[in-house]
Amino acid sequence: DGTVYVADTENHRVQRFTWDGIYLGKWGGFGTGKYGFKSPQGVAVSPAGEVYVADTGNNRIKRYSAVGEYRSTWGVTGSDPGEFRAPRGVAVASSGTVYVADTGNHRVQSFPPGAGDSTVLLSRTPAVASYGGTVTIEARVVDPAGLLILGRQMSFYTSEDGAGWSLIATVTAPGGIASYQVPITRKTYFRWVSEGDVARGAAEAITNANARAAVGAPRLSAVTPRPGRSVGVTGTVLPEHPSGVTPVKLHWYRRIDGRWVRKLTTAAETRATSPRTYRGRVTLPSAGRWRVRAQHLDTDHALSRSSYRYLTVK
Repeated sequence: DGTVYVADTENHRVQRFTWDGIYLGKWGGFGTGKYGFKSPQGVAVSPAGEVYVADTGNNRIKRYSAVGEYRSTWGVTGSDPGEFRAPRGVAVASSGTVYVADTGNHRVQSFPPGAGDSTVLLSRTPAVASYGGTVTIEARVVDPAGLLILGRQMSFYTSEDGAGWSLIATVTAPGGIASYQVPITRKTYFRWVSEGDVARGAAEAITNANARAAVGAPRLSAVTPRPGRSVGVTGTVLPEHPSGVTPVKLHWYRRIDGRWVRKLTTAAETRATSPRTYRGRVTLPSAGRWRVRAQHLDTDHALSRSSYRYLTVK
């Protein structure tokens, strides 16, 4: 459309004008973030209208929309493919191929359309971890064509709720593949962040290991017992706790005036079978409608409750 883009090197920004010099806008400033530059010296526009900036001092290429909305970044300091030293020029062919004048490395590099986009492929072994066991998380970074990107490091994060993330480890992955073994004590979310590669910011992927012990619904020996008669209860606890200690409590509720009121709590005995089972027995003192559910509290205080089972004492 005739818009003119200027790499305003000393002001660390890009300015935009009409073909006859009327100012339209600007973006950037000194820094390293999405809109940060250090002495940019080259700018180019693709056939799709996207703007590529040679961020010379940061040794990378950045891509924006026609009005300066951030799209992607790629490149780090170095001499390997996809790395730069003071790139001062950038151009885009009609095919969308991006050419970069990699000044400090005395070469020109070319990149496919969409350069800077990457994906982290995350896998885990085993798919479902046993309680207290370990799971191996492996991450691969690939480009839009599915080719492995040679990253510099991968950072591993974990979360209990998928919201608050904590850094666990940073693993060097020169071959583009990083793996890490993690002990599992409850349901856990994993995230790998690729850093220092040909990537758009921090690509991420999330998975989880279903390691939280789950208590199965109780099975009743009778559903219409008489008052004063005992009722047997059995059920399962999965996955297995490695120590065999699976404390289970049984909560008994009676229907009173339209509400469920807890009247009894009894401990269930756990047995080291496969799968592990719990069993208990209780004498319900009064007639009426009753219900029971099992509750499991593991050693890390992760709580699991079963669904209810109902019976009528009469």
